[in-house]
Amino acid sequence: MTKKEFAMWQAVTKSSEFRWTEDEIYRLNGHGAFYYHGGENGIYMRIQKDGMLEAGTYEGAIPHIGEAFFKPVVERQCKDFNEAYTKAMEAGGKQFLIDMFSQPDFIVPDEPEEETYENYVYKPLHTVTVGDMDIEIAEDKNAAPDQRFAVYEREDLGMDEQFHRMVHTDDFAEAVKAFTDMTQDNINGFQTTAQQAIAELINKNDAKKGAESPSQGIIFSRVQLCTDTGEESDFYMPGIPRSYDDLEDYIEFVDFTEFISTSEAKDITATVTAFSDGSGAPRDANESDIDWISKAVEEFDVEAISGWRMGEKFEFTFDYDVDELFNMGGIE
Repeated sequence: MTKKEFAMWQAVTKSSEFRWTEDEIYRLNGHGAFYYHGGENGIYMRIQKDGMLEAGTYEGAIPHIGEAFFKPVVERQCKDFNEAYTKAMEAGGKQFLIDMFSQPDFIVPDEPEEETYENYVYKPLHTVTVGDMDIEIAEDKNAAPDQRFAVYEREDLGMDEQFHRMVHTDDFAEAVKAFTDMTQDNINGFQTTAQQAIAELINKNDAKKGAESPSQGIIFSRVQLCTDTGEESDFYMPGIPRSYDDLEDYIEFVDFTEFISTSEAKDITATVTAFSDGSGAPRDANESDIDWISKAVEEFDVEAISGWRMGEKFEFTFDYDVDELFNMGGIE
């Protein structure tokens, strides 16, 4: 990766601090769709071609999202891609729709050419609109060698326009930094920008959690069960179950064993993913907490699930003897 490409990718990642951003490479490679928000560390939604919708958090998107470490928090199998995309739009809300329909294209500048009037080109590379202000980075091959890239603010005054701050440089990385600084300055000063929307979402989420979940930290787990004959179950429960003994009396597990009582299953594998939420000394979640967690998963509440911190993930397998089930010995 060249210095120019690295700077370009950093600019794309930086812009996702203020808006939902699509990873076009994921789509062009035929994998489905991928959207992220937060810069180097944030939240994401992934839609696979078969309709699997996944949301979670990511860390370390340097210089781009392809280098990040992803922590899936919730999954939803939809009937097809279109249904999954509709669900993603509902989860992302109004701001997601605005960001998707105003997604800008970022053009990588060509290598420098000999400066002549014959090869004159003025090419906008990237433009962001904040209110009545356009912030643009452009390449001007007719400019002096030390002013090849131009970054400026242009205010829309109806029938006229006015230019404000302007930076000229021959260093693309410096131009990108000036562009992102100007963009952030304008976003900070504009009341209806994505940054304001993010703050409102955070405040709304904090208020929701204050009303619906305890302020004390809680620990809970996602448990995925699968028999050797293919029957499956997926649920959330308090604490971190580490063996059959921790599962046997939980209602979701009891329901599952009753469901498979007529199968030929011989063993069950439990995949456990631990999570925590909230602050303060943690405790095992109670049933009220699990109701709130299950509702957030059912409604694909990205605001809520993005705050869950994923811990350890492991699995264990235990024998299942259906012939002894009705003699109270179904599990060995």
